[in-house]
Amino acid sequence: MSASLRSREALVLLVPFAWLVVHRHEGHAGDLAFFFDWLAAFRHGAGFYAHGPGLNYPILGVLLVCGPSRLFELVTGSLLDFEGFLLVHKVTLALGESLFLLSSALLAKDLQAKHPWRVALWVYAMPSTWVMGAYFGQIDIWGSAFQLLALHLVLHPRIAHSPWIYGISCLASFFLILLTKQLAWLGLLPLTLAFVLRSKVPGRVRIARGALTALTLSLLGMLAIDALVAWPFGISSHVLFVLDAPGSAHLDLAVANGASLWSLFVQGGTPASTSLVGPDWVTIGRVGKALFVVLSGLTLWMQSRDAPELPTQTLYALGTIALLGAFILPGSHERYLVHALPPLLLVAFTQHRVSFTSVMTCVVSVFSGVYVLASIHWEAFDALRFLRDPPLLALAQALLVLTLFTEVHRRMPRP
Repeated sequence: MSASLRSREALVLLVPFAWLVVHRHEGHAGDLAFFFDWLAAFRHGAGFYAHGPGLNYPILGVLLVCGPSRLFELVTGSLLDFEGFLLVHKVTLALGESLFLLSSALLAKDLQAKHPWRVALWVYAMPSTWVMGAYFGQIDIWGSAFQLLALHLVLHPRIAHSPWIYGISCLASFFLILLTKQLAWLGLLPLTLAFVLRSKVPGRVRIARGALTALTLSLLGMLAIDALVAWPFGISSHVLFVLDAPGSAHLDLAVANGASLWSLFVQGGTPASTSLVGPDWVTIGRVGKALFVVLSGLTLWMQSRDAPELPTQTLYALGTIALLGAFILPGSHERYLVHALPPLLLVAFTQHRVSFTSVMTCVVSVFSGVYVLASIHWEAFDALRFLRDPPLLALAQALLVLTLFTEVHRRMPRP
């Protein structure tokens, strides 16, 4: 690799920091104010989960929100006001976007893209990526970056050289996803399946030992967290707390500002326990969860059927399962598509032909990016209200779901 090429790649990784100048003061006011309240609780030590205002992320997610700002305060000896916190938080998210670009480029190279860094920039430039990333102010971009990095590690085991390290690195990347945010957990299903399928090669015993070592170290890390952090009354485990975390009751709603299937029938996040004219929303919620499980299982089965195209099939599975979560699960909010579109865009931009699937992926990316942007700048979209209302995006998602299943089925090997 030439020095000029390395310098160009380094410049690509700096793009999020250049973009930061534009959105330095932008973002979702409610989430950012909430995160600033988390920092206030974090300052008081180990009791932030027990006494903080709705801290409901896994420990790494909380550290990504509060850790850099608190470290800055300890180094400088002064407390940050909201503007200072916002700057530090945005820089942290820009760093996450740089990792996202790196992971995207590595995967594009895995997919034999001629210009992988160019592909990474295209994925980043799509509205669904940059709007739902540092611009919005949430940490989901870290979850996406960890997912793509984990898949790259799964696809490049270098079995002959060090299968032990392969097992450790893959499982470690999975725990980064697990400990960042609940929204990223759906990606663990296709990633784990890809790891199992990829490990069916010589050296699998050493891979299994490496994976077991990583799992053991991760569980010990969980126990260390349990010992160092004070929990609410009745809770003694980080895992139990995250699984039953307070402050996020999205699954108790029919819709939570998302453009799901259910948004076509109800507006404004009506509680699932409320009976409207016609459907019983409790039953609808159960049907949605059951349908999600069935279609996700079908997606994983289709992923497992095509070992030669494991990279592409796993990216399809990553995107499809996250898309199903956004479209079918009750309580979806505007950013549920954040993990669905990057893997699908990677496939779209590395194909040698323009397909209807790739076109629909780009269409949903644009519509979802605009939809989330409208949630930040609501009044600016008064003249274009149809772009900030759910039906258009919901129908586009429905078409993309059907298109994806058709495309993956077409790619499956015939008996």
